[in-house]
Amino acid sequence: MQSASGYESYLAIIEHKLQITYSINNPTHEWNQSQNNARHQTNKIRNTYQNLNSRRRRMKGLNSSKPFVGNKASFEVSSYWVRTK
Repeated sequence: MQSASGYESYLAIIEHKLQITYSINNPTHEWNQSQNNARHQTNKIRNTYQNLNSRRRRMKGLNSSKPFVGNKASFEVSSYWVRTK
């Protein structure tokens, strides 16, 4: 038969292991928030550049099978914007 003190320390070790497992599997709310914020910022930046690139490619007509044929007015406006930038 095991002594009471040995049994208590055994329970304490198990409890400690459970606490570690729980804290690994369930990180604190603050940590989650910071991770989410970082992920959100990264996605915002990535999306901005993706949108710019796809827009640039669309303007050049690189995404379409046939070459880009824009109407004259939009071309004049865009070239004016480039000149005055």
